[in-house]
Amino acid sequence: MDTRDFTVTITGSEADDGEAPYQYVVRAETKQAATAVAELAHREDDPDGEIRYVTAAPGLPAFGAWNDLRGDDAPAAQVSQLLAEYDEWSARRAEVSEREEHASGLCESLSDEWAQSDDRAVDLLRELAHAVRDERSEVR
Repeated sequence: MDTRDFTVTITGSEADDGEAPYQYVVRAETKQAATAVAELAHREDDPDGEIRYVTAAPGLPAFGAWNDLRGDDAPAAQVSQLLAEYDEWSARRAEVSEREEHASGLCESLSDEWAQSDDRAVDLLRELAHAVRDERSEVR
């Protein structure tokens, strides 16, 4: 997938003081990746800062100043690695979920068999009790 420029705008508590939101220009493959890079850079600059609102759009800002992150490959590489790890986790999660559904079906089947087995045991005990009563009554 090709990379392109995105403008990511992050608004935090600085808006309470009348400050403009922060704008970052990021070169990334997806809007999600661009947002992650900008948030990472924003948190590095202001680790205790609050992020209230994030928007991302393709292209450069129409006006105002921005932080140009297009030459900084470190966050983009980190985000790409994290997205790849997420995709791997998501695939494993789907596989586990499928196995869980299969196991759940087996458990229900075994539970039904167990209940039927219990019912049969009760029936056999009743038959045995009747047979013992009948035998005792014949002996008397």
